[in-house]
Amino acid sequence: MPEKMRVVRRPEGEPNYHIFYQLLSGADSDLRRSLGLESLSEPNLFMTPLQRSEDRQKAGIAWARIRAALDVLGVSPEEQSAIWSVLAAIYHLGTAGAARAAMGNKFQFSKPGSAQRAANLLGTSVEEMARSIFYSTPTTPSSRASFRTTSPTERPTERPEGLEALEGMATGLYSEAFNAIVALINRCISTSAHTSNSILVVDAPGFQNPASCGRTSGATFQDLCHNYTQERFQMLFHDTTFTAQTDRYAQVGKNVQKKKKKVMCDLTKKKKV
Repeated sequence: MPEKMRVVRRPEGEPNYHIFYQLLSGADSDLRRSLGLESLSEPNLFMTPLQRSEDRQKAGIAWARIRAALDVLGVSPEEQSAIWSVLAAIYHLGTAGAARAAMGNKFQFSKPGSAQRAANLLGTSVEEMARSIFYSTPTTPSSRASFRTTSPTERPTERPEGLEALEGMATGLYSEAFNAIVALINRCISTSAHTSNSILVVDAPGFQNPASCGRTSGATFQDLCHNYTQERFQMLFHDTTFTAQTDRYAQVGKNVQKKKKKVMCDLTKKKKV
């Protein structure tokens, strides 16, 4: 799903995206070996592998369905391997972690071995990946560039924690994988004729109430955006289910009393007095 920040930050008690657990539980031995997923015992910042056998079994069944769906879409084994490599790299980055170096004000990977596995899957070196994650430049890099060439003018990132930089890389990789899947689906449904096909997927996260999850820091701007979106969906549902129906009754001369629904998100539209 396109809510990329969920890959690294979620309300307490909620899981990561199912595809990660399905990959970890359903991949065969050869795929595990190629992705460096033979051992999943190390702690991970982004996710925890499924522990119950019934959960792993369900994830394995879902994994088989995903592989079958990709075959139907005409996704080649090489293209599938590239997607799994990116997802596995995100997992390894979660295991690698980030810590401040003993000398200087720089950050480094807490577990170089996991970082090496992530770098291998992404086709780069650990040093280049570390520079891409933990350093920034005065210029603004391309939003689609996963890695960049560094220069002598680089300086350590000004983020208070190296973990935020690591999370930024993970969310960027997830976005690239998601965009790749969208492109593969579009390729499958495309045609040489002058027609247009589209699939609209709407997966709103629902109303966000940090207090119900034990968070005492209050809601974030992202929570506000989610709640605004959900309120608009609720209004659309109300108009489609109730308002449109009462309008049809009015057309045939049946008067049905209806109470106007107050929309909370209208408060955000009001101009300041």
